[in-house]
Amino acid sequence: MEPDPIENQKQENNFYSIINAAGLWSNIATILGVIILFVSSILFFGVSGLKNLSLGLIIFSIILLILAVVLSPKSVISFLIGRQGRYGTNALIITFVFFFIIILVNVLFYRLSQDGFLRQDVTATRVFTLSPQSIQILENINTTINATVFMVPDPSGTDARRKQVVDLLDEFTRISPNLSYNFVDPELKPGEAKKYEISQYPAIVFENISNGVKQPINCSATPGSQLCLNFSEQDFISALLISTGQEKKVVYVLTGHGEPSITTSVNNLQPSQDGFDYAIEGLEKDNYTVTPINLIQDNIIPDDAAALIISGPENDLSQSEYEIINKYIKSGGRILAMLDPESPQLFKKLFEDWGIILSSDSVADSVSHVGDELLTPLIQKANGQFYADESIPIAKDLDTVYFPGVSAINTMLPNFDLPNSLKPTTIIKTTPASWIETDVSNIALDDKDFFPGPFPVGVLMRTNITLDESVMSLERNPEAKMIILGDSDFIKNYHFNFNDNQDLFLNSVNWLTEDYDLISIRAKVMVSRELNLNKREKDFVKWSSWFFPPFIMLFIGIIVWWRRR
Repeated sequence: MEPDPIENQKQENNFYSIINAAGLWSNIATILGVIILFVSSILFFGVSGLKNLSLGLIIFSIILLILAVVLSPKSVISFLIGRQGRYGTNALIITFVFFFIIILVNVLFYRLSQDGFLRQDVTATRVFTLSPQSIQILENINTTINATVFMVPDPSGTDARRKQVVDLLDEFTRISPNLSYNFVDPELKPGEAKKYEISQYPAIVFENISNGVKQPINCSATPGSQLCLNFSEQDFISALLISTGQEKKVVYVLTGHGEPSITTSVNNLQPSQDGFDYAIEGLEKDNYTVTPINLIQDNIIPDDAAALIISGPENDLSQSEYEIINKYIKSGGRILAMLDPESPQLFKKLFEDWGIILSSDSVADSVSHVGDELLTPLIQKANGQFYADESIPIAKDLDTVYFPGVSAINTMLPNFDLPNSLKPTTIIKTTPASWIETDVSNIALDDKDFFPGPFPVGVLMRTNITLDESVMSLERNPEAKMIILGDSDFIKNYHFNFNDNQDLFLNSVNWLTEDYDLISIRAKVMVSRELNLNKREKDFVKWSSWFFPPFIMLFIGIIVWWRRR
C-alpha cells in the first residue's frame, strides 16, 4: 500500500511540535531550576533546621537545569551566546562581584574591630560596651589568667547564656592579652569539674596561672538578689580582682537611723522604689565591698574604711555615735553625707565644726525644675550649675541631675572670713531664680521667702582643721575629705537610673576613695525594647523578610526582560 502523503505530513508536523515542545519544557525547567536553587540556597544558609530539606531542593534544582540542557541544548547554547545570554551573564557577574565586595568589607571590618579599630556600639544605652572601670582593670592585668567555663551545651545550638558569656569573654580577651578562656562540658568531663570543686553549673572559674589562685562564679540565686539568669560584667571583674590578689576597698554605709536599705529578698525579688538597692549595686560594680555599719553595735568605724556613707537618716544619732563619727572625720576620714531638709539635728551638727550649715527648708527653683515640681530643682550643665574644674572632676562630665526636695548648704561665716582650708567648694548649685521655700503647702515666692539664689546644694571640703582649731590651735589633723549633698532621694531606686543621678553619687565615692580614674559617665542600664508578636505575626515577618525582597526583584527582572525581548 502506498503511504498516504497526508498522514506523512501529520507525522512530520507532530515531530516538529515535539521538538518545539522540548524547547518550551527546557525553558520551564530552567526557570524553575533557577528559582528553586535561589530559594533553597537562602534556606540552606539561613535556616539551620531546614538544611536537609534545602539540600534536597538544591539537588532537585540542579537536576532541572541538567534536564533543561538535555531537552534543548540548542536553545541553551543560543541563549548563552545571544544578546539575552550576554545580558544575563553580565548581570550574574555583577551580582557575584557585589556580594564579594560586601563579604570582603565585612571581613575587613571584623578584623579591624578585633584589633580595637572602628568599633562602635550603636545601642541607645551602650549595653555592649565595657565600662571604663572594667577596661582600666583589664589593661592593668600583668599576670596570666585563664577562665574555665563549665557549661552543658544546648543541643539546639541556640543557648543565649553561652553566647552572652562568649561575647563578654571575647571583649575581655580583646583588651587583655593575659586573659584566655576555654569551655568544659561537666557531664562529659566530670573529672575537670571535680578538680575545680564545681558541683553546680553553669559556673566559671578564673585561675591565676602563676600562683594557682582560683575564684569560681556560680550563676545561682543569692539572698537579696534576683535569680541569676546571666553572668555579668561585674561578676567577671570581681573574680579577676580576687584571682590577681587585688584587694577591694571597703565602703561602709551607716544604718540604724531609718536610712534607705536593701529591699530585695528571696521572697521579694522586686526592689521597692524607696530602697537603696541600685546604689549598693552601683558601688559593687565599681569594685567596692559595701558593708553596713551600726555604730551602736560596732562602736567604731574600722580602719579599713575607704569611705563612710550617710544617706537620708530619719532618726537622730546618739551622743556616742556623734562622737565616733566626729572623731573619724578629724582623724582623716572620708565621708559622703546626703541629708534631706528634714534630717535630724545631730546629723546636721556633725558639719558645724567645719563651718557648714544645712537649711531645714527646701529650695524651690522657678526656672530649672522637673515638670511642675518647683521643689525638684533640675541641675543642668547648660545652665552652668556644675563645678567643671579639672582639679575636681566629680561633676565635670555630668549633664543633668535632679533633687526631689533639697536643702541649701551655707557656711557659718562669710567665705572671705574663712581660712582657705575651711572654704568649701560648691560643686552643684541652683539657678539665680531660686529661693528657700518656708511653706511647702503654698509654693510661691513671697515676702517670707529668701530670694535670690543661686544656692549651693552640693559642696565638698578637704580640711585638716575645724572652725575652732583654725583660731585657737596651730595643730593640724590628718586631711579629711567630705562631700555634703542636700538630698538623699535622688539615689533611691526610683530615681537612681534617671539622668546622671547615679554618676553624681558614684563619682563622689570615687573622689573620696581617691579612685580618680573611675570617675566617668557609666554605661546605662539595658532598656527593654521588645517587639511583642504572636506566632502568626512572627511567621509573617520571618517568611516575608526572606522571600518578598527576592521575589520582588525577580518580578522586576521578568518585567524588564519581557519589555526588552
